Amino acid sequence: SRNGWVSLTPKPTYYRLAPAAGVNASASDMAQWLLAHTGHRPDVLPAPLLATLHAPLISTPGEMRSGWRHERVDAASYALGWRVFDYAGHQVIFHAGAVQGYRGLVALLPE
Repeated sequence: SRNGWVSLTPKPTYYRLAPAAGVNASASDMAQWLLAHTGHRPDVLPAPLLATLHAPLISTPGEMRSGWRHERVDAASYALGWRVFDYAGHQVIFHAGAVQGYRGLVALLPE
């Protein structure tokens, strides 16, 4: 330990992840992806497709019991790859994940 940091050796199996467990992208690529999901690239994701991708399909009330959600979220659902929350009357399109010590989170407020 040096200054509170512990040196770790990367695992040889680091990139052997299940398909749903990892996204490798640059910040620039992620910016383009976010622009498309916020309606700024209709040539890539047209509005009707965005509506389909972000539409709540399955009610997931168990999502409201965890962490910050239990006091703030009025409804929870699952869309096509996204969590959809009613947060104080506002729709939030959300996805998060963690793998091998890294975390990622995306939250979109369409309005």
